Amino acid sequence: MKARAILIVLALGAAPSLAAADQAWREQSRRVESAEGLTALVVDNARGRIDVRPSADGKLHITALKIARATTVSEAKKIAQSASVEVGREGSRYVVKVKYPRKESVHVNLWDGFDLSVPRLEVRLAAEVPATLAVQLNASSGDLYTQDLRGEQRLRASSGDVSVDGAGGLVDVATSSGDVELLDPRSARIVTSSGDVDVSGSPTALAVTTSSGDVEVDDVSDSLRVETTSGDVTIESAARGVTVSTSSGEVHIGSAGGRVSVTTVSGEIRTRVIAPLEDATLSTSSGDIRLGLDSRVGCRVEMRTSSGNLDLGVPVRTQTLTRRLVTGIVRDGGAPVRLRSTSGSIAVVSGEP
Repeated sequence: MKARAILIVLALGAAPSLAAADQAWREQSRRVESAEGLTALVVDNARGRIDVRPSADGKLHITALKIARATTVSEAKKIAQSASVEVGREGSRYVVKVKYPRKESVHVNLWDGFDLSVPRLEVRLAAEVPATLAVQLNASSGDLYTQDLRGEQRLRASSGDVSVDGAGGLVDVATSSGDVELLDPRSARIVTSSGDVDVSGSPTALAVTTSSGDVEVDDVSDSLRVETTSGDVTIESAARGVTVSTSSGEVHIGSAGGRVSVTTVSGEIRTRVIAPLEDATLSTSSGDIRLGLDSRVGCRVEMRTSSGNLDLGVPVRTQTLTRRLVTGIVRDGGAPVRLRSTSGSIAVVSGEP
């Protein structure tokens, strides 16, 4: 690709920043391109927010806003000039790259209370694209936001948040320490190290993997898989199956059908199962389990604990009855339901758990 700088530059002037001693300089650039023959937009911006929305005319619109801060306006303007935005085609992809200076100077005033002033520079990018165009956004310390896109999205952020509002294609998100919020995605795959995940709407398929973040899911119309190390999981509805695995978090599921598998090491499990139910396995090492049975669910229940109480609050034809193990048939039998806790109590009730 032959790099081309964005041509139209508007100097927006200086503005005071939060620190009284700093001055800010802003420059805005715009470019409009034909999207004919393009299959994807790729944006690389180490720092600074990236926004992508559908365009009204089917063309590609790129807007870049440089924001530089320093102790003087002239210094801030010089810092802004050290960053460049390069755009151009690479085959069928349109690529936008922001290049920052490798090093930024640090000024220390030893005579005025050891005042430390570090010049700051970021570039914020906004793109309007054909709604079906695939997008790939990469940022280190900036937030990512997309709205009403129908193509596939690949979103990568190290320490920034990711927000998607409406998505017709697969959304593939990976972030290290940022939160992820998805509204009305069709399907999504999310991986984050230490950020919370919030998904609302009714995606057909959803897979979430996080190390130390909470996960909240509104409703999933097809398959749902959640894996977390030390976060709580809250799911409103998973009518066609759910798999949840967490080490030290609680799991609350409003309603689940199909195949239900929930495992936690040191957290409580609270779940209601609904028809049609194929099978359910709920397991925890040091937490309680409360299972609610919908009135249409028939099952073969097995409750097993090492040092907790067993409470079966629904009509059942008992097969085994001991302090540590209860098995029996609820209604017409049917789906196997296995409930196991090492050092917690287990309760099965009608309706809400």
